[in-house]
Amino acid sequence: MIRLSKCRQATVGFVALMLAVAAAIYVAAKSVNAPPPAMEHKRIEALLDMPLSDIRGAPRSLAEWRGKTLVIHFWSDGCEPCREDMPMLSALQRQFASNNVQVIGIGIGDAKNLAESSSRLALDYPLLAAGTEAGSLMRQLGNPTLFLPFTVVLDNKGEVLLAHAGRPAEKQLAAMLPPAKLVE
Repeated sequence: MIRLSKCRQATVGFVALMLAVAAAIYVAAKSVNAPPPAMEHKRIEALLDMPLSDIRGAPRSLAEWRGKTLVIHFWSDGCEPCREDMPMLSALQRQFASNNVQVIGIGIGDAKNLAESSSRLALDYPLLAAGTEAGSLMRQLGNPTLFLPFTVVLDNKGEVLLAHAGRPAEKQLAAMLPPAKLVE
């Protein structure tokens, strides 16, 4: 029988624990980035009509942008990768605005904290605040683990084209959006 010193036993135990944690994170991320959930049209309509507010407290809802392709980015003020995605999302908004595309940020948490966190960023899209409703909304859109950042693309008919947990690649998002119309 092989006898390991206590130091080696601790090292082997630590490595085994880290491998188990890495495997669990991988499995969770794969399940979140599975193909987008098929949702009934009435459920999408309910999501669009869900009352939210902007980060200044004014009432808003996603229904304002009904008929557009929506890129919805869930973020929180404590999520550095979420904030790092925001300039890229602003660039997408500028690039695809004429294609009937709207990027919307839905912040999870207190509107005042979200406003402070985003105040240093020059964003070209609206930021909405969702309190406890955000978890329900993310679960319905295909994020059962509530992993952030979480990005969803809905086409102009309200069909989920993409439900992505983690930092989305700009090319991946751009590929989901309608191409520019050619002017004849």
